[in-house]
Formats: sequence, C-alpha cells, structure tokens
Amino acid sequence: MAQLLSYAGRMQLVKTMLSSMQNYWAHIFPLSKKIIRAIVSVCRRFLWTGKTGESKKAPIAWDMLQKPKTAGGWNIINMEVWNKAAMLKLLWAIAFKTDKLWVKWVHSYYIKRSSYDTNRLATTNRLSTWGINCNTRCSLCRREDESVEHLFFMSDYAKEVWQGVCNQLRLSSGNCSFHSVLETTKRKARQKNGKLFVMAVTESFYAVWRQRNNQVFNQQLQSTTMVVRDVLFKIAVRCTEEDRSRMIV
Repeated sequence: MAQLLSYAGRMQLVKTMLSSMQNYWAHIFPLSKKIIRAIVSVCRRFLWTGKTGESKKAPIAWDMLQKPKTAGGWNIINMEVWNKAAMLKLLWAIAFKTDKLWVKWVHSYYIKRSSYDTNRLATTNRLSTWGINCNTRCSLCRREDESVEHLFFMSDYAKEVWQGVCNQLRLSSGNCSFHSVLETTKRKARQKNGKLFVMAVTESFYAVWRQRNNQVFNQQLQSTTMVVRDVLFKIAVRCTEEDRSRMIV
C-alpha cells in the first residue's frame, strides 16, 4: 500500500510515525549508534522504495534531507543530534529546575551534596591538572593559559566573534564574563523572546571551540569574519521569521 504513496506522502509518514517511535526513547536513554543507524536505514528504505526490506541507491543523500528547509533540506530529524539534545535538556533541568519534584529526587538520591560541574571542556589548563604534559598557552592568542574563562571570554579572537555576532543580531554584548553570560543565558532561556540570544551564545561558543580544535590539530584558523558569517547562517536557518527579520545580513 505504501508503494502507492508519493515521495511526499511517505516523507510525511517518516516524519510523523517512524520518527515519533524513537522520540520517546531518545528523551530517556542515550541511544547507541548501532540502533540509530538501524532506525535511519528503515526510514531511508521506506522513503525511497515504500518497503522496509528492499533497498536501492538513494537519489538524495540522507544528510541533505536532514537539513532545514531554508537550507535546501526536508527537515527530517537527525536522530543522533536529537538524542544528544534530549539528554542535554535533562541535564539542564537537573542543573537549573530545582523546583521540579523529579529533579529534587535526583538531587536527594544521586547527586546529593556533590557539586554539579558544568565546566567539563578539556582545555589545556585543565589537562595539566590531570598530570598531562602539554603546552598550557591558549592556542588562539599564545599569550595566556587556556582556561574556559580566557578561551571564550578574554581572548581577542573570542571577543571579536562575540562582538560581531551581537552587532549583526542587534544584541547587547554586555559584560563579557563567564558568570555574566551564563546568568543572562539562563534568564533569556525562560523568556519567549530570548531564544535568539541563547542561539547566539551557543553557536558562538561552539564555533570558537571548533576553531580552537582546528588550530590545535590542523594548525589552521579561520578569520573571525568567516566564523561570524558561519554562526549567523546557522542561526538564520533555525530561528523564527520574526527573529530572522532582526538580522542584518
């Protein structure tokens, strides 16, 4: 019967039925890559053939279909990314929604009095405390030790990226310090019109971290202008039309 449906009809079934079957588990457990590949394989075969047992060469790469429609894709959920996002949502709730009953239970029986450390990035400054012999100088400026505070907030490279993104989005860069940005992000995340700021923070910090790794492992570093353009593009394809109208691009 599914073979009589058009690609658009089977696409709708993939989105509403097959994807929703894994959404429940993705919000509870970290799914293994083997399981995710099996689910994706079933969805892919059903989309192109109308069956789950037969396969043929796909006319369009699955990675392309997972992109937003504004970027030329079909907006199919990336199950691996979705699973990670769902797990991070739980961690966010455990860290900041302490008024919830289930969060209180987790803190009482599992976390107890242990500190909930959100700073887990393997910066060279942190690696040195583990006894690993490495150059602790920041790979972006080569002037100071590479801590989280310096890498994302004090280095000239990070400041230029953050300032450039804020200028284009008409946002106030404010006091560029770890605790200030974190508190502002937590406050904005609870506001209906604060999602643009949250996306700006997360995309900017992730871009700086990627460039840091690119410099460490490949000895290559993009200009801040290129990084800002990449950050703005990622924000533009994910934000609402109202937020997109605020962007100066």
